Amino acid sequence: MQFAIWDELLQIVRWYPSPHNSQPMRVRIIDRCRAEIAYDLDRGLPAEPYGIPFGYVCAGIFIELLAVAAHDLGFDVDERLRYDDMDFAAVNRLHALGTVTLTTGRRRMLDLDPALIPERCTSRLPYEPRQVDPHVLDRLRAEARRWGHRLTTTADRGLVDAIVRINQRTLFDDIANGAVRRELSSWLRYSRKEAAQRADGLSADCLHMPGALLRWFIEHHAWWSRPGLGDIARWVYLRSMRGVGQAMWITGPFATNADYIRAGRLFIRLWLLLTEHRVAMHPFGSVITNPRAHVAFCDRVGETEADGMAWMLARIGYSAPPPRSYRLPASALVVEAAA
Repeated sequence: MQFAIWDELLQIVRWYPSPHNSQPMRVRIIDRCRAEIAYDLDRGLPAEPYGIPFGYVCAGIFIELLAVAAHDLGFDVDERLRYDDMDFAAVNRLHALGTVTLTTGRRRMLDLDPALIPERCTSRLPYEPRQVDPHVLDRLRAEARRWGHRLTTTADRGLVDAIVRINQRTLFDDIANGAVRRELSSWLRYSRKEAAQRADGLSADCLHMPGALLRWFIEHHAWWSRPGLGDIARWVYLRSMRGVGQAMWITGPFATNADYIRAGRLFIRLWLLLTEHRVAMHPFGSVITNPRAHVAFCDRVGETEADGMAWMLARIGYSAPPPRSYRLPASALVVEAAA
């Protein structure tokens, strides 16, 4: 890269999470202090019911992590964001999100350690049957309130089991949807070699499933309705859910593009706080994006959504260190200005 400061920042921020680990965020560097941020539509998820909202959530995650990393290097980040509607059919495949500028002088207090960014990861391993420290949950709830959202947790055994089973049913329902299944399969990496070579997508290791079984699961989805076979596949999936003792969800404004970006900024801050306290998390995004599952979840936990949408659901707890997903090199995030 032409400017070392951007290389240093992107080496950290490239560990941002994204749906299906698709890594769609792109940066066009203008000069040492300014860059344009864009979303690569070719790495989006158009078949997903919430492909666009969660595209903006991903953008919010990226922008917030950029701010956290920049603070550690002595900079604030000023954003001039655009909230134009995202169109997956657009001719220009880079959807402009705005400009970020590195500034000095105000030096806001650093409240999150950038070293947490590469440490953060999703754990789909079995969790230990112990609850998260109440002080950690209090800190999460306070952070959510600061951003105008509400964070709810439950350790009720019946509710947690119900949430896990709703998530399981939703996974099988979504895979039965041809467009969603084809889109998901394009991001699955069945072997360690493929995952390392592509440096993106969902690896079988990270999904905690044997690659051969995962491939069969996708390619022979129609077999699930057969007696016995579907039960085996569901049993394999539920084995990874052992020990789940707590679930959390976030409720708040989630209706506009600006809401989605702000939600993403909050979400990654909460995830870094969990990482700081060595608490694992596994988002149940399909329960949110599948309309039938969303209703079932809200009904089961008594979530009225009177103050906004329940837009994020996850299991939280403690697990062994999970496998790490690969990331593209920092240089792959940089695009050149149009001629």
